[in-house]
Amino acid sequence: MKRILALTIGLLTAGGMIWATPVSLQTLINTNGTITSGDKTFSNFEATLTIFGPGTATPTDLSGITVKPVIQGGLFGISLTGGMYAACLPADCPTTWNLNVSWEVTAASPYLIDGVHLIINGGSANPPNSSVTVSENVFDGGLNFLGNGLVFTPTKLTDFISLPQGYSKISVFKDIFLVADVKSGFAFAKLSDVRQLYSQTPSNAIPEPGTYAMLGAGLAALALLRRRFS
Repeated sequence: MKRILALTIGLLTAGGMIWATPVSLQTLINTNGTITSGDKTFSNFEATLTIFGPGTATPTDLSGITVKPVIQGGLFGISLTGGMYAACLPADCPTTWNLNVSWEVTAASPYLIDGVHLIINGGSANPPNSSVTVSENVFDGGLNFLGNGLVFTPTKLTDFISLPQGYSKISVFKDIFLVADVKSGFAFAKLSDVRQLYSQTPSNAIPEPGTYAMLGAGLAALALLRRRFS
């Protein structure tokens, strides 16, 4: 029975677990796991969670963060959920919740990743003292910087990072920061969903000169055949 359950929720490989269903961030790290979303594979997850202040902050560990595959607008990606929340009364302020998380994204052939969409769903009371901020840096497989993005409540909930060209693999480093702070009353910052989607282009979108030559030769041969049979 346990074996059947394991096969239901993930596949065991030499490199770790392959997940096609929601899984906790801690499990991905512990199992050196990968998660698949369409033609995208996400791997090498690393994360640290820091909480400061005597107010309320959740989740308190990485097992409370769920990573799940998503598809939106025909694009594949992943989202992080888990009721991310920081709150305080004046005596307990400020209270912060900070997740630093990174992973690698690999696109299946023949596709190359040429853009990164960042989307959040959250809010805060008493802005700008209380806020949600998500920043992101993107690198290629050799850790050369490609671009960055920034979203924050309440006014900028989406961003797009256009990459210089298409890449079969990129690395993403994300900083998710919630701060609750108030002089009177009650303050909170909350985040229900951090989503990342990837735009792509076929690696063969622009044929090489040799490809054009072969195509021209083929069309010429086809024209000769049509003349012979007409």
